[in-house]
Amino acid sequence: MRHLAPGPVILAMTPPTALDADALLLSHLPLLRGFALRLSGRPEEAEDLVQETLVRALRRARLQPSADLRPWLLRVLKNLFIDGWRRRGRDVTAACDFDALPANDDGESDGDSPRWARVDPAELGRAVESLAPAFREVYQLHAEGRDYDTIAARLGLRKATVGTRLHRARHKLRVLLEAA
Repeated sequence: MRHLAPGPVILAMTPPTALDADALLLSHLPLLRGFALRLSGRPEEAEDLVQETLVRALRRARLQPSADLRPWLLRVLKNLFIDGWRRRGRDVTAACDFDALPANDDGESDGDSPRWARVDPAELGRAVESLAPAFREVYQLHAEGRDYDTIAARLGLRKATVGTRLHRARHKLRVLLEAA
């Protein structure tokens, strides 16, 4: 989906001349550069965003009295950044060879099996038992195949609390099992 500005910008000028339009746009240049740099984090990309924003502003401008130009320019710049970010996301995913990525295994490997596959059930059971009761109960119910809504209703919790406790329980288990 392409983000476009909500309509043509109307530049406030009397009498309408190209030099006035340029001067008005250039007066917003420092603001646009700063905003673009904060969004992208890279000076080259920020400069490209500012350039494209100015091109679009000049292309869509109507020379009539109007409201402030600043919010419209910032919105155009932000939409350009979002479009570029989405485009790059699609390109990276399409070009990525997932089979060539290394396994998520930080420790020594035991043949081809990842570290999590080498945790025996007794070791996992001891780690789960060492969790605080609030985390252990949520983890065990989820391990039994219950969904967040069911767990929340059974324990009298909000669904978001179930998700948070499950996340923290998994993190604590990872720490405990990596230390073992």
